[in-house]
Amino acid sequence: MKNRLSGFGERNGVRFYLSVLGAYGFYPAVINAGAGGSNNGVNIAHDLYLLADINADYLFNWVDEGEYSAGLFVGFFAGAMVSLPMQNSTGSQSIGTTLGLNLGLRTTINYSHQVEFGIKSALTLFTGQPNQMNPNASAISSLGATIIGQVSYIYKF
Repeated sequence: MKNRLSGFGERNGVRFYLSVLGAYGFYPAVINAGAGGSNNGVNIAHDLYLLADINADYLFNWVDEGEYSAGLFVGFFAGAMVSLPMQNSTGSQSIGTTLGLNLGLRTTINYSHQVEFGIKSALTLFTGQPNQMNPNASAISSLGATIIGQVSYIYKF
């Protein structure tokens, strides 16, 4: 981490970054049930989502051996989550404002190659329009929880 971060010292620091993630989501179809609780026989709903956010993380290395380091990160993020139209989508077309936490493990090899395993957990406030399976419903608003597992490769210049 030497000379790479504007932070606290050789073993810890902070980072700020933008990220964009794509995700395919599954959830109980009762969320999108029509009038009278009908969901047209579909038990699981699915949608394609795009999350764009700004992040701030605290970094700590428990191993820092020259070209190799290993540690963890914990931080927060805020951004927008958008459902993308797809064929036979069972969810609504919506956009959400999201706020959450980042947590994960990271390792750097040969100063420039970084691999991370992490989790993003967030609360999202969605607003949107009904889908083709329930065209007569009014606009919707809902609060949802999102958990995203991620594996990242980062090349550091």
